[in-house]
Amino acid sequence: QHAVDLGSGGGAFVRAAVRNGHFARATGYELNPALVLFARMQSVLARGEHFRLCSLWDADLSDADLVFVYGVPSIMVALEAKLTRELPVDAVV
Repeated sequence: QHAVDLGSGGGAFVRAAVRNGHFARATGYELNPALVLFARMQSVLARGEHFRLCSLWDADLSDADLVFVYGVPSIMVALEAKLTRELPVDAVV
């Protein structure tokens, strides 16, 4: 199973998803290079924890089983369209 965090910050959700045994892998997408570097350093020896320097709009959601996002209301309509278009039908947001 694959969890995705859109706007992953320092990577806490990604690490928890994998380390608590709920997901085999988790991917965080973040725009801030410093936060991506920090998250990668925290997960350097961990299997299944991945961080991408990438906009949520460019994130690959095609194999996500769960998507975690803390978004502002102004993006939600467009994000709903992306999620509907790209997620598997049984994915959870």
